[in-house]
Amino acid sequence: MTILGFLQGKEKDNKGRYLFDYWEADNQWLEETHNYIQWMFPLDKRSFHHPFVAPALKEYELEMAKQDEIIQYNMIMSFQRMLEFYGLRLNEVENKIEKNNSFEERSKVWLVVKNHNHLRLTRIIKSLRLFGLETYAEMLLDFLIELVSEVDCFTKITRSIWMELKIRK
Repeated sequence: MTILGFLQGKEKDNKGRYLFDYWEADNQWLEETHNYIQWMFPLDKRSFHHPFVAPALKEYELEMAKQDEIIQYNMIMSFQRMLEFYGLRLNEVENKIEKNNSFEERSKVWLVVKNHNHLRLTRIIKSLRLFGLETYAEMLLDFLIELVSEVDCFTKITRSIWMELKIRK
């Protein structure tokens, strides 16, 4: 079981699930399950909250992943699935993230104070950047920074992390 094999869709995670299982999971499962996002959007550091759920990526794995067309495609598919979970969509024509038809309903799940999804969104941005998918990370970050000015549910820490990520492109 390797993280790269998982991201290619060839191997299972530590719970016996394939990447496509995450894509096919319903929104309730995605909300209530807390041990998949670390596999779907891995980082080069272990998760603070779930340190033994998924391995941290090594530098050579990141370099391999950036060159692997299947992994790159799958990362974008994972990104789009999570956007759908949040009630968002990718507008590739205008290079931006937009609210979709389910945003009003879906936002009730995550646009609340101190919600764990804010950490997930931060992880997604960081992971996309690590995998060389900066354009997608920036689109999400731009959307979230704009949303911060509209909705008062994000902690000061979350807002400052997102602003710092914006500055540190």
